[in-house]
Amino acid sequence: MNEPARKLLRWRFAVGLLIHLALPAYVVTMGVAILVAAKPVSLLRSLHIALVASAWFIPAYGMLIAAVALAVRAGDRRADDRRTSLAALDPQLAARHSAQRVAAAVASLEQIAANPGDAEGLRAAVLMLRDGAWRHDDKRFQSLAADLAKAAGAFAASFDAAVAGQRSEVQLLATTAVEQIAGELQRLAGEASRLDHRDAQVAARYIELRYGGTDFTGDGLD
Repeated sequence: MNEPARKLLRWRFAVGLLIHLALPAYVVTMGVAILVAAKPVSLLRSLHIALVASAWFIPAYGMLIAAVALAVRAGDRRADDRRTSLAALDPQLAARHSAQRVAAAVASLEQIAANPGDAEGLRAAVLMLRDGAWRHDDKRFQSLAADLAKAAGAFAASFDAAVAGQRSEVQLLATTAVEQIAGELQRLAGEASRLDHRDAQVAARYIELRYGGTDFTGDGLD
């Protein structure tokens, strides 16, 4: 759940779209070529024109796909460079985006939970997320926030499109997913708290050893 989501590359989407459109484009191109060049229209003449047109259509369409892929990929790289530059100028940018994702997701889930149905568990789970100990400067929490945002968006779209009888099912699905995310949030928060406590103990021991005995380190390291 807390692994980074795989990024959808726009150039791959563009290439896939063009490949799916290849056959319709081929049919349309052949039809236009035959109608324009075959006068009068005959089967033999049409086949000849189709063969000739195919000889240039296939490499031309391949070049189009390559050009679009290169252009979109270059645009992706420029966008990535811009995001990297902005992140370097503002180290808290990712943390703010993470916090915004959580706030938007919680608001969306609260709307689902506010409707009649099996929403009691969902309301409790959403409350845990809203009041949870998020640490948005931590990449693990940022990844969890991204997963939450995706899930909330999917549930909101499904809930809006569902008929009355299906909305309870969507609420139950959302409850299960949100409870899992809330559980992972608690685990991460507990782990971070333990690390903070250990860091405090180490710092206190360092001060004790450097500047003399004190009584504020407790029983020592666990």
